[in-house]
Amino acid sequence: IDSQNSNSGRSDAIMILTIDSVKGKIKLSSIIRDSYVFIEGRGMDKINHAYSFGGPQLALKTLNQNFNLDIRHFITVNFSSMPKVIDKLGGVYLDISEKEAAVISGIDSAGTHLLNGKQALAFSRIRKIDSDFERSRRQRDVMESLIRRVLERNITEYPELAREIFPLLHTNVDKNKILLSGATVIFRDIRTIEQARFPGADYAKGQTINGVYYYVFDRIAAVNEIGRFIYLDE
Repeated sequence: IDSQNSNSGRSDAIMILTIDSVKGKIKLSSIIRDSYVFIEGRGMDKINHAYSFGGPQLALKTLNQNFNLDIRHFITVNFSSMPKVIDKLGGVYLDISEKEAAVISGIDSAGTHLLNGKQALAFSRIRKIDSDFERSRRQRDVMESLIRRVLERNITEYPELAREIFPLLHTNVDKNKILLSGATVIFRDIRTIEQARFPGADYAKGQTINGVYYYVFDRIAAVNEIGRFIYLDE
């Protein structure tokens, strides 16, 4: 969320993480933050406003109602806690383009770099050099690298990692459940990570309504596409 030191604000990034133990995959699904959706009690608005209107509960309800999902758990980080989480895991490896390198402090060339938490946050927030689609891709790349950094650790380190990181998260997930999810990934040897973004560009477009930009989309097409990716693995 776009807050420095609180648990209230707009969703700067919205991402669904799925552990598919049947297909042996982790899936990262971005929801474009300007998506024009129905928010209970507020009417039609940008999906990233739901969190600021009603916290994680309304954010989850908005995702579930508009995309026919059944998400029950959330983990929230803000602009202060996200870099701390990344630093506790030793940073993240990311492929940086020349344009991206030009706007990240301490990075002066294209290539693969180990970014610290502050740099990774800056990378996640880049928006002027290309599009919101690319911005969401950068956010997924940070998350994917973060997951891979965790998977590099010995499972015996997980309880201590959880003890250090859990206080930085705002969540309704029990710490033991998070540890169990991590153990499931390790013991099932899940290493494939797939990414997607929704709504897709082939059934959505930017549109100005009453002077405000929104990403307007075909809801049925979005529901079908996200269902195929997350649940049917198509």
